[in-house]
Amino acid sequence: MPVIRSAAIGLTVAAGIASGVLMPAQASAQTASPNGVAASCSVSNALLWCGNKGNIPVYRGASASWPVSGTLLSTYSFFECYRYGDQHAGGNNIWYYTEGDRPANGYDGWGYVPAVDVYTPTDPMPGMTLCPTD
Repeated sequence: MPVIRSAAIGLTVAAGIASGVLMPAQASAQTASPNGVAASCSVSNALLWCGNKGNIPVYRGASASWPVSGTLLSTYSFFECYRYGDQHAGGNNIWYYTEGDRPANGYDGWGYVPAVDVYTPTDPMPGMTLCPTD
């Protein structure tokens, strides 16, 4: 559920800040987002935390031709894995799997966003795993 997801992320980040330890990263990078703001990306235990474009659709599959399963409202999110899919505006075919903040069309919000909307310095981000096939 979106409220629980947002609250859990907030509590995790707040706890990390309070303890002075955010996440040990296997891979991390700072990269500029399209608006020029530095976005921090890190992978820990194959889970990517990274800045992303906000208010974007999450698709059931790795293509914009799939139904929209949710909307990713946040601009810093987690991504569980990646998949090769349709070519997108970023010039590659990498799509990241995540949970949207707001489910849509009767789906649970889980699905894929194109790598162009995730501010990684390289795609796929080193340390991430390939999503299992359905």
